[in-house]
Amino acid sequence: MWHRISRFGLNNFRVFKDHFDFDLAPVTILTGPNNSGKSSVIKALLLLKDNEKVINDEMPSENFIQYHSGDHNLGSHQHTINTKGLNTIFSFSYFEGYKYCFEIKNDGGIAHDYKIISEVNKLVIEQSGGKIKISVPGIIEYLKAWIFSMEKNGKNDEPLSLFDDKLPDKGKLVSLVNKLEIFSNNVDIIDVNLYDLWQLSEEEIKLKQSEYDRHLADRVFKPVLDLESDIVDLNED
Repeated sequence: MWHRISRFGLNNFRVFKDHFDFDLAPVTILTGPNNSGKSSVIKALLLLKDNEKVINDEMPSENFIQYHSGDHNLGSHQHTINTKGLNTIFSFSYFEGYKYCFEIKNDGGIAHDYKIISEVNKLVIEQSGGKIKISVPGIIEYLKAWIFSMEKNGKNDEPLSLFDDKLPDKGKLVSLVNKLEIFSNNVDIIDVNLYDLWQLSEEEIKLKQSEYDRHLADRVFKPVLDLESDIVDLNED
């Protein structure tokens, strides 16, 4: 079952210089004077619909948004941005307090495979290919909100997967939160580049160990070894 999107936001798209969220209902009516952004909202949604295949690809961050065909009639990415040099951001809220963000880079490429932020635009998690960045306090609060929602509404209000048959067990979520809270005693940010983990030789890993220790001193977990063994080592420390 699909869960209803409650808000849609735009940033750096046509008339929308700064982020603006629209509340959505089963029937939504847009009103306002000329050049207030009504057509921009419609064109943004049409742009996403017409690019459904590249957006839902296994690795969207390797793709570019197509502007030259479809119902939106936008022409090119450069014609849609309000401020050059900044990403265009569309956001969808279907879980209270959090947004799924879809970002388009200045060259029209898709910035992330997925990105989740809070309502006050603080990072929870983002991934682009093998690069993953997680706010440990952010993901803890996110999972706690998820657990609370499950207790309040049952399993119908679910933030990560849009399909009920992929819901994890509540007990596993509670266990994960407990482990992350212990982990948060030492770390604020998890910053993983799987490409490095796959490609580095043993000698290169040794050379990066000092860099790893420096990041850890700054409360950033940036592993250069096996991810699982690194977490074990960190917990022992």
